Amino acid sequence: MSDAFTLKFMMDFVMQFGPMGVVMIIWWCDRRDIKSILAQYKNDMDNHWLMYEKNVSLVKDYEKIAESLQTLVVTNTSAITKLYERIGKPK
Repeated sequence: MSDAFTLKFMMDFVMQFGPMGVVMIIWWCDRRDIKSILAQYKNDMDNHWLMYEKNVSLVKDYEKIAESLQTLVVTNTSAITKLYERIGKPK
């Protein structure tokens, strides 16, 4: 019975407002959906931006660690070279 009521209501609506009325209602419903989709998209992009900022921070921290490691390797290589020169070549 509710299906018949819905069908009757739709028929009355089309008769009163015509096809343009139906198009306007559909457009209005779609517009509402688009607003919610855009709001969700904005939220997703905000989350992506936060992840990007965190990744930038991680990369900068990694660069500092890599520079420290490079300094350590150079220092150790220099120390081993000096030790090798002082001790002399193994026989």
